[in-house]
Amino acid sequence: RTLSTLRFGYPAWNSLLARVRDCVPCLEPRGLAMVAHSAAKLGHKEMALWLELTRCASAKTEALTSSDLAKLCWAVSKLDLTNEFPDFWQTMEDAVICAASNAQSVDLSMLAWAFGNAGRNEGRDGDASGCLTE
Repeated sequence: RTLSTLRFGYPAWNSLLARVRDCVPCLEPRGLAMVAHSAAKLGHKEMALWLELTRCASAKTEALTSSDLAKLCWAVSKLDLTNEFPDFWQTMEDAVICAASNAQSVDLSMLAWAFGNAGRNEGRDGDASGCLTE
């Protein structure tokens, strides 16, 4: 399905989208990642939704798993929203450096694509000194 098909072919789409927008501030990290991933797959670029998703995700970085980080970064990069959210990218860079050592290969590949596609692959040396280790 395409976004235009959903908008015009399914009357419930606008109601569902409004409900999602209202729920974003209350979502747990996995929910934020899933909403972002799904919206990106549909090509949904409504800035109000993405502003709230990136704001909430940035506020919850401590609780984001490497899979959550991968989905969020992939989604923002997929929609070419890199320049719109520089603070999000800086926050995600710091979180990814901490999470990379425990990430699964599928998450690492999504993160590599997301950061490369976003042009965020230069200028950092991978210093993880601020990360908590177990």
